[in-house]
Amino acid sequence: MRASVNTVKEIIEDKKDWLYEMYLKQKDKIDTDSLREAERNDPRTAYLEKKYRQAAKRYIYERVEYYIDMIGGHYSSIRIGDQKTRWGSCSNNGTLSFSWRLMLAPPRVLDYVVIHEICHLTYMDHSKNFWDLVSVYDPDYKEHRKWLKENGDSLILS
Repeated sequence: MRASVNTVKEIIEDKKDWLYEMYLKQKDKIDTDSLREAERNDPRTAYLEKKYRQAAKRYIYERVEYYIDMIGGHYSSIRIGDQKTRWGSCSNNGTLSFSWRLMLAPPRVLDYVVIHEICHLTYMDHSKNFWDLVSVYDPDYKEHRKWLKENGDSLILS
């Protein structure tokens, strides 16, 4: 509040690359939000979403059953939703939740999320032990995680 105009100009000049990078990220996010809004209002995409949700219930259940036999653990239920901030989650009572949008991702990326959540049945944290267990069943988990971070916003129907 008390900085001089020259000081502010110097800070902006010093941080201009970072500021531009943040601008581009926000611009992309706004564009993605607009597409998601259009997706919600289009009856054709509503129909497609319904079909993807149905497919996700079957397919993700199959993948959970496949990996639970290998990894171990007990889950109470599987939920398919449209989480805005997470691809999957595991509650303390053993409910595994997944976004139907994972059906739009490469199969190994979907499997990574399933493996990740099943491993939470053993370790309810992101400790070294947790990541060691994930890596046993998905040695390329870092690539899959990176793919979701870089491409997750593009998993839309519009």
